[in-house]
Formats: sequence, C-alpha cells, structure tokens
Amino acid sequence: MIYSSPYRGEASLSLDSVMNTRKKVLKQHIHGEFENTYMITDTTELPEGRLVQDFNKNTVREVRGLWEMKNEFMGGPFISYSVHDKLNNRVITLEGFVFAPGERKKVYIRQLEVILKSLKLKQE
Repeated sequence: MIYSSPYRGEASLSLDSVMNTRKKVLKQHIHGEFENTYMITDTTELPEGRLVQDFNKNTVREVRGLWEMKNEFMGGPFISYSVHDKLNNRVITLEGFVFAPGERKKVYIRQLEVILKSLKLKQE
C-alpha cells in the first residue's frame, strides 16, 4: 500500500503522526468481508517506530507492528516506511502487511522489506 499526507514540518514524521495517518487510511480503504470490518493497528503490543538515516539517502520513520481486522478474526505483522517527499512537500508512506495463518511470517516480512526499500523517490 502506498499513500501520502501533507508535510507540516518534522512532527509529520513522528510516530504519533504516522500512526494517526495510518489509522485514517486503513479505516477508509482496507475493509473486511463483512459490513463494518476494517483494518486497525493492534494496540495490545504497541508498534515500534524508529528513524532510519540511510533509506535511499533519506531519513524515514520505520514502523513495525501488528494489524488486525476490527470485528473479524484476522491479523498479522506489518512494516511501514514514511519519508518526506521534498519535491512535493508531502509524506509518502510505503506499507506492507502479512496474512498467513499458521505459517512463519518472518520470511514474508523480509520480502516486504526488500520490496519497499527498493522503491525510489524522484529527487528533482
């Protein structure tokens, strides 16, 4: 999933700001099979967020955590990268999530990490 939000200074890459934007996007765009089901961030284990200094030569907010479907029995891990797109003055978020019941998720998360880190921003 790729989405953007306005850049309003360094606070736009804070963990709170990134998670609030994520919450809005997931509720609006990722729905389950049944009415009133949508993806949320599992808050029983708070997401881990850190700034990474060398992601395609940009500073990004990396977030790892767990997702689940509200009012449904689905969930799994996710990884997210939010970066300041200076050319367009916005925050672009690249995100991947895994749903693989009964399987080890580590390989899938590693694959998502490689895919997401391979994407490049146009700098000029």
